[in-house]
Order: sequence, then structure tokens, then C-alpha cells
Amino acid sequence: MHLRLSYEGVANVNPRLIYASFTGYGEAGADADQMRFDTNTYFAHSGLYDGSRYDGAAPDVSMPAQGDRRAGVALAAGIMIALCNRKRIGRGCKVANPWLANGIWANGDAVQAALLDAPLLGVDAEEAAALTAVGTLRCLRSNFRGQLG
Repeated sequence: MHLRLSYEGVANVNPRLIYASFTGYGEAGADADQMRFDTNTYFAHSGLYDGSRYDGAAPDVSMPAQGDRRAGVALAAGIMIALCNRKRIGRGCKVANPWLANGIWANGDAVQAALLDAPLLGVDAEEAAALTAVGTLRCLRSNFRGQLG
């Protein structure tokens, strides 16, 4: 809300308005004004980085904008639902979509396990690397055979 345009303020002027809010940690609270990026908000604070590492290894590094795309699609879906709702009831609404909430949703299995004190199965880094290499090779061979006849 750096422009100081709140939903409550603009909805009084135009009740049909759909107000979309895309934040890192939400509009209110202790972290609302913290720096927000894919890496720290979507991946690190949601626990996705921890869940994407092998036992005893450092977390992987995400590619740029991976969380942006997922959270952006979720915001677009929320706007589409709000448009359908406005057509039905004649007034707009607020659609809020924090990156952190999207990261927690993407990491839902691990979050549920943590809330229930359930262990997640660990994966050994060397074993996973070997399986990944074999699987990738099989996939490549299969694709090339299909393309080359």
C-alpha cells in the first residue's frame, strides 16, 4: 500500500472495483514491509528450500521467477473468480495474494507433516543423483528413438 490506496477507500468511490493486492508477507503484520523476493519469501520462509534438499546437503538454488509465476497465476485466478462474482452480485471485492501464502501452499505436504509431528522420508544425495542420472538417460534415449525413427 505504498500509494495509500486501501480497498476500503477506493471501494467507496467505485463499489464495482476489483482490488488486487500482491504482497510478499501480506498487507499487515510485522513482516509486511520487509524486502520480498522469490528466494526469501516464496522459497525460504515457506520451507520449500528445506524440503528440496537431500539429507546432509545444502538447499538447492531456485531459478529466477519460479515463485513469481506460480503466485501470479494464483492472483490471476483470484481476479477471474472476482470478475465472475461481480457479474453475479453487481459489486467488486478485494483479492489478496501474498507470496508467502503461495509458498506455504506449494509446500503443503511438509507443512502438514510438521504440524502433525510426522517425519518426512529423507533422501540420500548420492543415491538420488544416481537415480536421477539413470532416469534422465532413459528419458533422453526414449525421446531420441521416437524422433529418429
